[in-house]
Amino acid sequence: QGNSATDHGGAIRSDDSSATSIAGCLFNSNSAQYGGAAFFGGASQNAATTAAIIKTTMWGNHAVAEGGAIYNRATLTINDTIIWGNTAPDASQWYFEFSDTVTVTYSDVEGSGYNGTDGVIAEDPLFTDTAADDFTLQTGSPAIGTASDSENMGAF
Repeated sequence: QGNSATDHGGAIRSDDSSATSIAGCLFNSNSAQYGGAAFFGGASQNAATTAAIIKTTMWGNHAVAEGGAIYNRATLTINDTIIWGNTAPDASQWYFEFSDTVTVTYSDVEGSGYNGTDGVIAEDPLFTDTAADDFTLQTGSPAIGTASDSENMGAF
């Protein structure tokens, strides 16, 4: 929470043939030029770089250019994750430079374009109190009980 980078990935930068797995994490209030919370890939498309984001919450991150939460040039899998309320002038939630290397399932992503596909929705997750860093889900949240394991989406 609250990390920054001058170029890529405010909290995480994974590139050049690396393999990254993120599970059960909260990325909040991070910033960078590209990928406010995370950057995956290298100087160009790098299929050898892989990343998985599972049961994670990304909220309130900011990119100065593209990908408020994520900037991707790798083979990326996103599952049971909430990506909401991030900002950037271009691609406020995520920027996938090569969209054919991305799989998104059972996640709640603001303005995703994936909604309705493989359990992906684009509905306000109804966090309890983001101002107080409480990212639990309120009763009635569309992310309750809708993950791939019938549990909740996101980290909480």
